[in-house]
Amino acid sequence: MEPSTKNFDLYTVLAVTHRLPSDLGPYVEILSWMVGKTVNQFEWISAHPICGEALAEQHPQLRDIPAAPDFDGDERRMDAWADEQKARIGVSSLPVAPLSPDKREEALSVDAVAEAISLYKVWHLDLNKPDLGFDKPTD
Repeated sequence: MEPSTKNFDLYTVLAVTHRLPSDLGPYVEILSWMVGKTVNQFEWISAHPICGEALAEQHPQLRDIPAAPDFDGDERRMDAWADEQKARIGVSSLPVAPLSPDKREEALSVDAVAEAISLYKVWHLDLNKPDLGFDKPTD
């Protein structure tokens, strides 16, 4: 029988709830655990908001953590901020439950994944047009 929760480092949880920059491996691992399958790039983009919401419901103390600042790529500042949050809520890891079947379906719905894919449009600018051609996205 599969366990009902799996422990994740608070840093990884904060990557989902507070957009703390993280290595891709642990980030995909927590989202995959929550949705019940290994997620691809478009699926993790669509699942992210629902998983973040679910994590805050599972662990209301995460709502006491302020928004992550702009770290300008400084990993030491990211680590220090994560350590401050570990001290703030008194834990270094949290047990994470998978999403309910209806939330899994919502996170990985065709519409949600299509919306995530639509974020990857390429805009061709035409410097000779007053609007720079912004009305012409392509896939």
